Order: sequence, then C-alpha cells, then structure tokens
Amino acid sequence: MCGSTIQLGSVTNEAGKKPPWWAEIRILEGEIALSHPLEIDATVELSLRDTGPLVHILAETKKAVRWFHRLLEIKDVTGTARMQMGVDGTRFDSIDITGEHLHVEGFMAFGDSHEHALFHVRFHGIGLAIELREGEHHFTLIKPRKWYEERLKLAGTLTNQRHGSGMRGPLPVKRVVSQ
Repeated sequence: MCGSTIQLGSVTNEAGKKPPWWAEIRILEGEIALSHPLEIDATVELSLRDTGPLVHILAETKKAVRWFHRLLEIKDVTGTARMQMGVDGTRFDSIDITGEHLHVEGFMAFGDSHEHALFHVRFHGIGLAIELREGEHHFTLIKPRKWYEERLKLAGTLTNQRHGSGMRGPLPVKRVVSQ
C-alpha cells in the first residue's frame, strides 16, 4: 500500500474555460485490513491544482459559499493527514494543508453516531479557529491559536475517554515508510 497513488488528471468542465484540473493522493505509510467493513490506518499526502471543483460542489448546496466562491478558490494546495477508517467511522488527524495564502491544521472525525472537527486556519494573514461538534459550530477570531490549542487539549481528553471519538481505538499498523 505504501507509495500507492490515486491521480485525477485532465479534468475539465463542459465550458472548457479553465485549464484542466488535477489532483493526487499518495499513501506515504500505513495498512489496509481487507475486512468488512474495510479498515484503513494510513498517512496520506494530497496535491490539488486548486480548490475550484470542491468549492463548486459546496456552492451547489450552500448559499453562503456562492457569495465567496472566487475567494475560496485557492491555488497550489498540498497537505498531509493521518486517516483512520473502521467500523465506527472515519478520522483524519494531524491535518496540515497549505495553499495560496492559506494554512489549515486540525482534525475531523465522523461516523453514524458522531461528528467532531477542529481547525486553525490562516487565510490571507487572518487567523480563525473553528470547532464543529454534533451539528453545532463555534469559532473565534480573537486569539484563535490559543483557543484552538485549548480546544485541541480538551478534544484529546475526550478522544482518549471515548477511544478515538467513536473509533474503536488505533488500528494495528505495521509502520512502513516508502522509499
């Protein structure tokens, strides 16, 4: 599994007004358990030409996104995260994403009975911390780094008490680093 890559290339829209879009996801290390349901514990790397198609999909469902569509189209996006997927849901830890005027770090976990995400975002030099939990959202522009770190500590405590925000705990992983 290490070194495996999923590539989307030469993606165009019907109008063909923009250059072809591309994306790549690479598995840096990890393991897949071919069970039912599938279990994955992996560190992944992401590269996108830009966020355009993702923003377009959100704009179809969220009115507010339509207003900020151009602002949210970020070029040269790269990032890494640890992904765990199992019977109780999916979790992304150590999210670290950068792009044109953007840096995002945080985690998110979701499944049938839970959802929790916490992010620290710097966009065009402005900091913001956001937490989404069970349908409620909280955010701050005032000392966002401090607020994020405090919420992260609390989330870590909750995660340890609940064994991974609903996950059964870490999946057994054979650490293999691709060359």
